[in-house]
Amino acid sequence: MKAYVRDYLKEEVFDEGLTRNLPAFSRFFDAAAYSHGELVNFTNVARDCGVDSKTVKEYYQILSDTLLGTLLEPFKKRQKQAGDRKGPQVLPF
Repeated sequence: MKAYVRDYLKEEVFDEGLTRNLPAFSRFFDAAAYSHGELVNFTNVARDCGVDSKTVKEYYQILSDTLLGTLLEPFKKRQKQAGDRKGPQVLPF
């Protein structure tokens, strides 16, 4: 598995220019692995990775673009209330 992740990081992400900070993206993999299938808190993942929460959102988009995961937004039957702050789930393949 480590060899696959290393090859994936080098060939699919870094060589394609999707991210320039490979060590932070590698830390993102570790942090995201702990929360797969759960509601994602971008701020907590960003704190674990040492990057901004906007960067974490971009990292999740990279996973989605490379077909390694998908963001599943929560179902909303009614309009969002002031206290409702549900994030998306990440479903890895």
